Amino acid sequence: MTEKHKHETSKSAKAHTLSEMDLDSIIEDPNQPRKVFDTASLEELANTIKTRGVKTPISVRPNPDKSGTYIINHGARRYRASRIAGKKTIPAFIDHDYTEIDQVIENIQRDNLSSREVADFIGQQLSAGKKNHEIAVMIGKSKAYVSQHTTLLDLPPVISDLVNNGRINDLGGINELVKIYRQFPDEVTRWVSDENTELTRAAILLMRDCLTDMQHQRLSSNPVENAMFLPKTRPGNKSKSKNKKETEQKIELKALVVNIAEKVGTDDKSDAIFDHLNPGEQKQLQRLLQKVLNVALFQESIK
Repeated sequence: MTEKHKHETSKSAKAHTLSEMDLDSIIEDPNQPRKVFDTASLEELANTIKTRGVKTPISVRPNPDKSGTYIINHGARRYRASRIAGKKTIPAFIDHDYTEIDQVIENIQRDNLSSREVADFIGQQLSAGKKNHEIAVMIGKSKAYVSQHTTLLDLPPVISDLVNNGRINDLGGINELVKIYRQFPDEVTRWVSDENTELTRAAILLMRDCLTDMQHQRLSSNPVENAMFLPKTRPGNKSKSKNKKETEQKIELKALVVNIAEKVGTDDKSDAIFDHLNPGEQKQLQRLLQKVLNVALFQESIK
């Protein structure tokens, strides 16, 4: 065996040396790419460590500035959560072949479980006879977290396909979409059939508001047929006056939008016009106009 081969073999062995290290002998890398740590997430991890310990060892390297101490390569969350959990030691291995690019790769390639994958795991545990609170303790999450994911086990086929295809993974958005689908199945089906439709929570809530408004307008246009769904009002009361005022306001608003489109849309100096608005006003106007556009696009998509 050559000297080079002996050196590489020795180096490889050192890289896999596993031991329980004193937490006080370990420090975090000030140059690591992860800068933000979610407090609630750390508390959940700490609760898991209290009951199950650290199952995946962290990676460290010798600290060149202080003999007998080490710098974290990977595992800062496990290190912080272990301290919160009151642990004195943590399983770790020394990696002498560390480079800064390793941390970047590790953070970029980390792939969290999807909501569907979490739900499937919970479903398996429920089938095995475990209760929601037992699963919550097992995975270090709240009972509400477990309950929310169990709703994904019985999704309408249309929404189940969206989740399986990865078009939507936000748990809150999924649950909200299910509620809307129960009330407007045909409209929701048409809306999501366009693969270019962004299924963000904001878009879903806007779609809900649009469908609710459209339903109200349909009911209001057929007061006799839909009397049982409409609020009881008396002729000449404040509600009638309010509806008249709202109608007039909509007419004025529509005329204003048309006028703006004519003046601004064809004006080569539109930048100078918007410069009269301060940044806050520009941002507010942008949000409102974007909402108007989203409503128009949504109404087209469900026709």
